Amino acid sequence: MFVESESKKIGRLQVPEALLATMRGSPCVRVDLARPLRIALLEEEYAHFLADPSLLAECLAPLVPLQGRATIERWNALATAHDFDTLVEELLASHYDPVYARSIERNFPRAAEAIVVAPDAIDEVAYRRIARQLIEATEGAR
Repeated sequence: MFVESESKKIGRLQVPEALLATMRGSPCVRVDLARPLRIALLEEEYAHFLADPSLLAECLAPLVPLQGRATIERWNALATAHDFDTLVEELLASHYDPVYARSIERNFPRAAEAIVVAPDAIDEVAYRRIARQLIEATEGAR
């Protein structure tokens, strides 16, 4: 079974402590997706935010203390201008990736020994190929 790294809370739900401890002590897999593919995937997954800049602005507003008002205004302007590639690139580089890296380092002690997979596409064929690689790479861990 593979699970995505999560914090103690997912929205309003609390992950049971036993499950969280098991997840954090388990072998890790790191998916290294090229930046252009990550951007395309995120634009696809979060199309509802990109389609409604006011909804996205609501989600970005809590980041003002972390990123500063000028940065959030810039990101909102990018969304309004439909410059989504630049917006997603900046969100990844300035916010998501640094926060995620600190969380992984703090919560997943086995991350340094992670199995690394690098999909070359974001389609079903690539996902199936990666799944086969993961199954092969982790068969000894079962």
